Amino acid sequence: MAVPCPVCEKLDSILLVERRDVSVYQNRKYLGPDQARKAPVGNLEFRECKNCQFVWNAAFDETVIVYDQNYENCQSHSPAFRSHLDQRIARIISAFPGDQLLTIVEIGCGQATFLEELVERFGKDRIANAVGFDPAWHGEDGTGPSGTRIYGQYFNDQALVKVGAVPDILVSRHTIEHIPDPAQFLRSIRTALPDKCETRLFLETPTSDWIVENKVTHDFFYEHCTLLNHRSMAEALHRTGFAPDLIEAVFGGQYLWTEAHAVDAAPLDISSEDKNYRNQWQAYIAKSRDSGRKIAIWGAGAKGCTFASLIDPDSKLIHCLIDINEKKQGGFLPVTAHPVLSPEQALGEGITEILVMNPLYIDEIGKLLKQFEAHPNIVPIV
Repeated sequence: MAVPCPVCEKLDSILLVERRDVSVYQNRKYLGPDQARKAPVGNLEFRECKNCQFVWNAAFDETVIVYDQNYENCQSHSPAFRSHLDQRIARIISAFPGDQLLTIVEIGCGQATFLEELVERFGKDRIANAVGFDPAWHGEDGTGPSGTRIYGQYFNDQALVKVGAVPDILVSRHTIEHIPDPAQFLRSIRTALPDKCETRLFLETPTSDWIVENKVTHDFFYEHCTLLNHRSMAEALHRTGFAPDLIEAVFGGQYLWTEAHAVDAAPLDISSEDKNYRNQWQAYIAKSRDSGRKIAIWGAGAKGCTFASLIDPDSKLIHCLIDINEKKQGGFLPVTAHPVLSPEQALGEGITEILVMNPLYIDEIGKLLKQFEAHPNIVPIV
């Protein structure tokens, strides 16, 4: 069955990497060999969306992985990585010149190394609030270095209650790659913010481009179930209430650094969208019919009935609807009177193109059609 992309929801993807029984943790400490050998395992099925180029582990099971105080992935012991952190901090500071008092929130702050340094470099006289969220936090809730407050929890749309103010700076470094639904993660951040705000979002994550282009296959592992590049990051931001200001490769091209700001969702012009939708599909179906194809809709449920009445109210373009529910076969749609046939009946009447209302059923439909040795053109309605 085709797997929808978690970012753009399209069904067209290719398999990049498949492995079985790999460790679900790469950064968890085990206290002995017996304990380590019993570590949980999972599967990799990394796919790349052909539409937005998002890469994700379609076999990821978030119930087998827990980020808590036994999780440790600090990289700041390395001088090279320290230099990179300094550059990121300098970049954020340069975006806020002047003497404005700032509220900073970091999502996935670890042990607050980056947040602490950011506060120190800004100067404490410029910081109104500095709050971090991370379930792997080792300290006491509400305490942190350099006057920061860290909470050992995941960020959600209620977390800003603990901050006490709308953030001017919202940082999330090397967190989104651990989240199977990056669009929902970004959406939860936007939902937590007021409709009108001037919050700046700073994201950093490994980029799939560097991994794929350099064939670095060991960078496909279980913890990183989400891998973005310029295109998929922009797509995810636009879909979740953010406008990108900057998306660039950093750290030798290995990481994607993104700066964005919150935007108000534009009101949807339903009447215009509806008219464009009707015109688009009427033109497509008319062209198919004129080229000699006989067209059916698969599924005489709510979607199929609505589509038929919207696109073909006079019952001139669509020959019939196909439904596997025997109780619907032999009937007719309300108002338009399109006939509802079984797959065998429809194919017997020469159907050569089938519009599928729910693309998740395409594989199932294809297997059924093979039983009749039929090969009509299948068109998903998305």
